[in-house]
Amino acid sequence: MSQRPISMIVWDLGGVLMSVLKSRVSNIFARYSSRFNSEAEMTAFFVNPDKEWWRIVNNYDGGLATDDQFFREMSDCLRLEKCVSLDMFRGAWQGSLEFKPDMLEFVSTLYQHKVEQGIISNLSRMHHEVIFAPGKLERKWFRLAMFSFAERCIKRLNDTEIFTRFIKAVGVNPQEILFVDDRLVNLVSAEEAGMQIFHFNRHCHHSVNLAALKLFLHLEELFKNRT
Repeated sequence: MSQRPISMIVWDLGGVLMSVLKSRVSNIFARYSSRFNSEAEMTAFFVNPDKEWWRIVNNYDGGLATDDQFFREMSDCLRLEKCVSLDMFRGAWQGSLEFKPDMLEFVSTLYQHKVEQGIISNLSRMHHEVIFAPGKLERKWFRLAMFSFAERCIKRLNDTEIFTRFIKAVGVNPQEILFVDDRLVNLVSAEEAGMQIFHFNRHCHHSVNLAALKLFLHLEELFKNRT
């Protein structure tokens, strides 16, 4: 149970509300890559990518590259054949997202009980195009959604900028905001900005993390305070 009142719950997306299944990208592109010998080898690279890959992705997620620039840089990095088009790449990149039904149900339940919610996510433009599609997130659930590509600012270690922007925009005491993320480096920065934090341990099934979060929130008391 939290020791301080929670006025707002703010979610990360990847690793919390949804999975980013890079194996789906490998399934499509491994056959077109001269860098990797198999789908498994490309997937293993996505799990532990090199610094150049991270630079490309972070630039795009941070709004510093266009879709076409990102596609060209990723094509060079993965050594994709010329037959792979931007539209083909976009479809595969977007198809890597898989929302978790029980997490969507929980966020919807919080909304129905008038619990204020938000999003702070390192998210690319391509992924943003599909996250509010039917059967996925609903915009009305969130008072504010702050995405790195739009803010040109990403979550990273010892950088509170995107968190302080969010706090200022919603006008809520940061000590009454709970931020939920699967990456400890992001949680460190959120805590430095004054927020409460909850870790979604990526080594556990998300249902275990959700059960722990429900206990942490003490739901009956949380809901009672909003009726």
